[in-house]
Amino acid sequence: MITANDVTPLAPRLVTIAQHFIEDLAAFLEAKQGTSDIILSAIDELNRIKVTAEEMQGREEAIAVNPRLSSVGRREEMAALCKEFAGRFRSVRDGGETRKRAATELRDRLLATPKPSGNETLDYWVSAEIRARIAPLPQSERMKILNASLQRGDTRILRALELDPLHETLIDQEYMQRLKEEAAQKKDDGKEWLKYESLKFVSERFEQLAMAIDLQLSHYNELPSFAGRETRTSDLKFQDSQQAPPKSKADAPTREQFT
Repeated sequence: MITANDVTPLAPRLVTIAQHFIEDLAAFLEAKQGTSDIILSAIDELNRIKVTAEEMQGREEAIAVNPRLSSVGRREEMAALCKEFAGRFRSVRDGGETRKRAATELRDRLLATPKPSGNETLDYWVSAEIRARIAPLPQSERMKILNASLQRGDTRILRALELDPLHETLIDQEYMQRLKEEAAQKKDDGKEWLKYESLKFVSERFEQLAMAIDLQLSHYNELPSFAGRETRTSDLKFQDSQQAPPKSKADAPTREQFT
């Protein structure tokens, strides 16, 4: 929210942030060799956003040097410009939200409870047998057994633990979650997990850029409102000490006073 200066340039900061995130994504792609179509698509989009910010910068500069505008006029022109470009930058927030949803859905799918390998009735009894066998063991031994089974690619023990009808915590939940993530990272040579990480990385950058745009452009030249809430009133029954006390019957006027 800017009210003090005639024209405070806003677009240069957006240009800088967009360029910084372009470099971030390029470095991520090079270091992790992330899913190239996701990263390169995001870089293309950020380049377009940067061009739009540079267009806004040029128009800001034109407003700042326009001799026909007064201080009030320049602020009004800037307010109109901010409103226009806030609408044009709406795709940044939409892009971040879309990628965030896609990342969440993919992660949920990768970490979902494994499906039964065969007959569901047989799977039920096998799971019950697994739980019965590992329940008497110490926690550390159960953890070793689960880890070893996942290393072999066997998900039957994990499935038995997650589908326990009594919801007993036979394995520390944080440890089990970590093992599930490690197993997910190995599926399909880690391609699906890398896709998730790419979507997550991009969505975070777009969300940060959207926040910067909102902070820079929203409510430009508007005075803040500090309207308070209505408060309750109460009667404290205070009396005016300067007021004369009520008269007694003895003070009442007599008939003789009126004759």
